Amino acid sequence: MPNRKFPGRTAIQMEEILLAAPFTATMAEIIAGKTIVAARKPNQILKPVGFRMEATGTFSTLTDIRLASDNATPVEIVTVTQSNISGRMSLDTGTLTVGAGMDANLGAGDGIKLRQTGSDMTGGGSLVGVVYFLVTSQ
Repeated sequence: MPNRKFPGRTAIQMEEILLAAPFTATMAEIIAGKTIVAARKPNQILKPVGFRMEATGTFSTLTDIRLASDNATPVEIVTVTQSNISGRMSLDTGTLTVGAGMDANLGAGDGIKLRQTGSDMTGGGSLVGVVYFLVTSQ
């Protein structure tokens, strides 16, 4: 793109936009790996900056629930252990572990998923929440 202030030079334009992705995830969707934010265009980068989740019902037999990039080698954003999956969960509740992906750029084109680790969960719960993230276009 031509640079009108400095003729003869190319300007690199980067835009950063704050978005929110609300979600509801049933137990079956979490087991399958629920997509919260679909993979982006190759030139777009997501930067998770916050989230809130609320658990309804009970969660048993799993190790934890994680927000992570949907990359083949996921970058963890937040991990909540089974014993802490209840009521409202956010960065200020102290009931979770913040991963390397929180407040950091994920891989170009990566989306965000909600998934579990360990045995498939049982019970009858669901999660309702929102993930806040910046989108940068290069």
